[in-house]
Amino acid sequence: MRTRTCTNPPPLSHGKNCEGPKTDYKSCVRDACLIDGSWGAWNLWGSCSATCRVGIQHRNRFCDNPPPARFGDHCFGDSLDDRICMNQGCSDGGWATWSSWSSCTATCDGGTSQRYRECTNPTPSPYGQQCHGPNTNFKVCSIFPCLQTATTPNILFKVRRVKNETPSDGEIIVFEDVLYNNGSGYNSSIGILTAPVGGTYLFTARLLSQRGGPVFFEINVNGNMNSNGALFAHQGYSYATADSVVRLLPGDRVFIKSLYSNSISNSGLSSYLNYNSNEFTGVLLHILFITNVCVRTALCFGVTWVYFSVTVICLRRKGLMFIGSW
Repeated sequence: MRTRTCTNPPPLSHGKNCEGPKTDYKSCVRDACLIDGSWGAWNLWGSCSATCRVGIQHRNRFCDNPPPARFGDHCFGDSLDDRICMNQGCSDGGWATWSSWSSCTATCDGGTSQRYRECTNPTPSPYGQQCHGPNTNFKVCSIFPCLQTATTPNILFKVRRVKNETPSDGEIIVFEDVLYNNGSGYNSSIGILTAPVGGTYLFTARLLSQRGGPVFFEINVNGNMNSNGALFAHQGYSYATADSVVRLLPGDRVFIKSLYSNSISNSGLSSYLNYNSNEFTGVLLHILFITNVCVRTALCFGVTWVYFSVTVICLRRKGLMFIGSW
C-alpha cells in the first residue's frame, strides 16, 4: 500500500481537489513461518507376547505435539519402543522316567551301574521350581567273586621217631626226625603243624605199641579232636592209625595228642624198624582262594552262596574275611 497528497500544488481559491485515489494497493508474497514437529506422550505398554517364559511388550507415540507444518522438521527418534517381559512361572519342573541301567563297570568282584533322568516332565518355566532330588542313581552290581585259578603250593611234611615213647594223658606227641617239611609248617620242637596257607589238608598218623597194651591218640585241630586212633589189647607189635581230611585257615594248628589215662605211657611206643614205626604226615590237597569281596560288599555271614556252579564259602577268622572256591 502507498499514499499521496494533493499538495503539488494544493487547490487554492475554490480550485478543484486532485482527482483520483490518494491510496494505492498491490499484492505481495512473503516466506511462510516454519513449525517443527514434537512427540506426544508414549502410549501404555501392550500385553506381553508370551504367557510363560520370555516375551516382548510394545508401545508407540506420535509426532503430534505439534505436528510438523510449513516445511518444519519431523520429530527425531523412534516412534516404537520394546522391552522384554516375563510373567511368573507357569509350572514347576517334574522328573521324566529313569533311563535304563548302564552296563556294570565290572564283570565280577563288584562294580557299579548307573541310570539317569531329566527334569522335562514338564520343564520348569521361568520362576518355576527345578526338580528336587538327584538326576543320577547308582547301584552295586556283579558282586560275585571272579573265578580264580592258582597253583596249589607244595605244602607237605613227614616226621617220625617220637621224642617221648611214654607220653602221659593229654600230652602232645613230638616227632623229632623231620624227613621233609615243605612250606616249613611243622615245628619239631613242639610237635605242632601251623597251616602256612588256607585249604584242604590230609593228615595221617600211626603209632606202634611195643608191649601189647592199648594205645589211644587223636589228631587235634585248634584244641579240638578231629579224628582218633585206637589199639586195644593185642599180641606183639601192632599199629594204631588215624587219618583225617581237614579244611584249615592260615594259622590253624594241628598236632597228635595222647589220650585216656596214660594208656600209651603204660604200653609204651616202639622204635622198632629203625624209628620208622611212629610217624605223622600231612599234605595240602587244595588251596583256599582269598579275596576281599566279602569285605567290600558286607555279604559274608558264614553262609554259602553258589554262582555259576562255583561254591563260595565265607569264613570269619580274627576279624578277617576269606572267600574260598573249592
